[in-house]
Amino acid sequence: MAGTCNDSLALQPHFSSREMASKRESELLIDPLSMDMLQTLRNDLARPMVITSAYRSHAHNHAVGGATGSLYLQGKAFDVVLGNHDRHAFIATARKAGFTGIETYPEQGIIHIDTGRRCGAIPSQRLNQALRPNR
Repeated sequence: MAGTCNDSLALQPHFSSREMASKRESELLIDPLSMDMLQTLRNDLARPMVITSAYRSHAHNHAVGGATGSLYLQGKAFDVVLGNHDRHAFIATARKAGFTGIETYPEQGIIHIDTGRRCGAIPSQRLNQALRPNR
């Protein structure tokens, strides 16, 4: 599903087209399975989630230095502010919801989740860092 962002369009009960659209020009592409998984994650966490990055247009992806084959270009990747979430619970719940790519960025307080990589895709060093107790 591709198009331009319509602010009033609710893609799922807790996510609007505006927060899923490319930040550069409001272009929108949705992967329905990934959106269903995101909603399942939100339901299971039972807490709001702040999405800082979802779909990226090619222009936006290039501007932020994204990879050529980035899953953001397909609407299959999301960056979530850790904020009010326990890191361990979030990672476990994201896996249960079906997310197969998980990377943490503790210095930014962000967790990246995507539906493109398979289990075991997180380098062990990064996973160990992600599973350290919250400070």
